[in-house]
Amino acid sequence: MDLDPIYYFTTVNDRNVGPVSRAELEMAIRSPGWQPDALIWRDGWTDWKDWRSAVAEIGLGSLATIAPRAESSAPGNAFA
Repeated sequence: MDLDPIYYFTTVNDRNVGPVSRAELEMAIRSPGWQPDALIWRDGWTDWKDWRSAVAEIGLGSLATIAPRAESSAPGNAFA
């Protein structure tokens, strides 16, 4: 059990999102509102990172192949 979890900050549909857990970040990346120019930041990083670089660094590299979609507000999606 991780007693000191790492939280992330990003944007979805031009809205700031965070702090979110790694699992919530993964949900955001998979959401219809994920944008190609999204950035991610977490404590310990000196600057925001391009989302594809960030997911590779935090162990979610397989998500880098997901093509961001146009904005959407799909019902039931907390990140849309």
